[in-house]
This record gives sequence, structure tokens and C-alpha cells, in this order.
Amino acid sequence: DIVPHNPLGPVSAAACVALCMASTNVGVQEMPRRPGSYATDLFPKQIEWEGGYAWCPDEPGMGVDFNEELALNSIVDPTGWPPQLRRNDGSFTNW
Repeated sequence: DIVPHNPLGPVSAAACVALCMASTNVGVQEMPRRPGSYATDLFPKQIEWEGGYAWCPDEPGMGVDFNEELALNSIVDPTGWPPQLRRNDGSFTNW
């Protein structure tokens, strides 16, 4: 079984879920955050999550919309990379 690991965000989540839906050899899809629960200003439309399951859209595309204007007006501090995951209590955790 394949087990895609997705620590990166909404676009990666949509791509991994599309891969899983197209395969009969999937064990589980790892995601540190539920789609639609973060980065909603930058990605206002994300794949659907219902009852513990992520779903592919039933329309063309990956199921993710990108706010290009917001991205162009955002300043990114490159010293903050790589992204770091945190647990609910604020402590760091591994990828």
C-alpha cells in the first residue's frame, strides 16, 4: 500500500487526495491539518472534508482556488523557512 505524506498545504493535499482516489493501492493519506481549516485567505476554496474523509471535487480541477492578489501583496520572510509544525499545545513536532 502507498501512504502519501502531505506536510505542505492545500495544493499538496488536493494532489495527494487525487492520487489516492485514482489508486486501488492506498493504505491511508497522512495530513497534519484538516483541509479548509488553515490558509483560507490564500486558498479560499480547498478540497472537501466530511466525516473524517477528504474528497476530490466533482468538477474539473484540483478543487483549490488561489488568491493571487493576496499572494502578490504578501511579504515572506525567507529566514522563517523551512515551515515548522506545532502540536495543539504549541510545542514543535517533526514532519
